[in-house]
Amino acid sequence: MEVFGASLHEVAVWFGAHGPLGLFLFLVLEEAGLPLLIPGDTLVMAAGMRTHLDPTATITILLTASFATALGSSILYWLVRRGGRPLLHRYGRYLHLTPGRVALLERWFQRHGAAAIIVGRLIPGLRTPTTVAAGLFRVPYRTFAPSTIAAGFIWTLTYFFLGALLERQWRLLAAAAFAHLQLLVAIIGAVSLVAACIGLIQRRARLARARVARESAA
Repeated sequence: MEVFGASLHEVAVWFGAHGPLGLFLFLVLEEAGLPLLIPGDTLVMAAGMRTHLDPTATITILLTASFATALGSSILYWLVRRGGRPLLHRYGRYLHLTPGRVALLERWFQRHGAAAIIVGRLIPGLRTPTTVAAGLFRVPYRTFAPSTIAAGFIWTLTYFFLGALLERQWRLLAAAAFAHLQLLVAIIGAVSLVAACIGLIQRRARLARARVARESAA
């Protein structure tokens, strides 16, 4: 766990130091099917928390993330399309692509075409499987590419502004907590006192039951 925590910290530090370039590289690798320590949506949310007040930085992050998802998913699409089912059988478990997901995505593609790609890539846990399935079922790239670009832009917008919203809510919560610090301390103290009293009463009740049981046994 210590090694994992240290690795996670190093990744976060590197990402913070490299900004859009770090985000771009992470998303390309993730969309290409390489498992990473930090999910891409978490990085986009973090970017939204840091840069949402800067219009130029916001546009840069949105375009960077959208292009990176399109490029990375295209790489994975062509790898699977050329490698076919043998590649899926060998590496499918690393991409969380179970037979059930494959069957589900195949039915979606048959019924909805491009819309299935957009919806599948917006559902957590199905982004990479959707790309793999599109290559596996040889969906035309002229259908896959625009659908993936549209889904990537929607995905980036969603998580970027979710990060901005969470950052704003956190600041409001912190401001409210500091403004009513004395009341907050009093509430915490009261809750702690009540919890301690309940624990003491329960302990005495257990001791009393144990004493009665010993006396009955004697």
